[in-house]
Amino acid sequence: MENSFDEIQNAAEQGNVNAQFNLGVHYQNGEGVEQNDEKAVEWFLKAAESGNAYSQYELGDCYDSGKGVPKNKEKAEVWYMKAAEQGSAEAIKKLGGKWWQIKAKEGNPVAQYNLGMCYVHGNNIELDMEKAVEWFQKAAEQGFVNAQLFLGATYATGIGVKKNMERALKWYQKAAEQGNTMAQNAIGACFYNGDGIEQDLEKAVKWTRKAAEQGSAEAQFQLGLHYLVGKGVKQNYESAFNWIQKAAEQGHKKAQEILTKINKR
Repeated sequence: MENSFDEIQNAAEQGNVNAQFNLGVHYQNGEGVEQNDEKAVEWFLKAAESGNAYSQYELGDCYDSGKGVPKNKEKAEVWYMKAAEQGSAEAIKKLGGKWWQIKAKEGNPVAQYNLGMCYVHGNNIELDMEKAVEWFQKAAEQGFVNAQLFLGATYATGIGVKKNMERALKWYQKAAEQGNTMAQNAIGACFYNGDGIEQDLEKAVKWTRKAAEQGSAEAQFQLGLHYLVGKGVKQNYESAFNWIQKAAEQGHKKAQEILTKINKR
């Protein structure tokens, strides 16, 4: 049963931190009382100073938007930081690159990867592909698979670094060995096309199969095509159909189109 506004107010005035936060929400939204941003800030502040992460975030948001207080980005950041330290996903999202910079410098590989992504997208930080690669490298060297994959892709495309297929394959290989299907697919494609490595259709099939068996729809489709044309594997229409059907069942558009054409015959 929900508490009435008077009960929440009484509890808040007696120092109950959760009630102080809830009272702030009531004033913010005009629930059971006339809407009042200044009063909302007053109660959020009381709860925030007692360590309530939700209030710290809301207070940061008030300073960020100028609701109930003069807009002040520095104070907003201070309260977002306090909330983020307690694990507030909303506060971390607001801080973006500024938060991940702090954690990345502490050596956290997840933070290093996320900081790299912030540099890629310019999330609360200046877009900088070279710095993105620098942080991906740090995370990849600690074995963080997403960073290994992204580092492989940057070297393969030459975005942010000079294109280098040898390095691309190195990082794809590390991610693939951890079971990453996108990396396994990428290696399969490199062997198939002879991109940065001697063409080897059997190895292309090997890596594509690894990804397909883990449920990658794209790999299932590609493996089906290998069986269909007999490249890197003995031609087998039944196997081709089975793998293409698996991909189609996962919503793979090209696989669905092929099956449609087959069924019309």
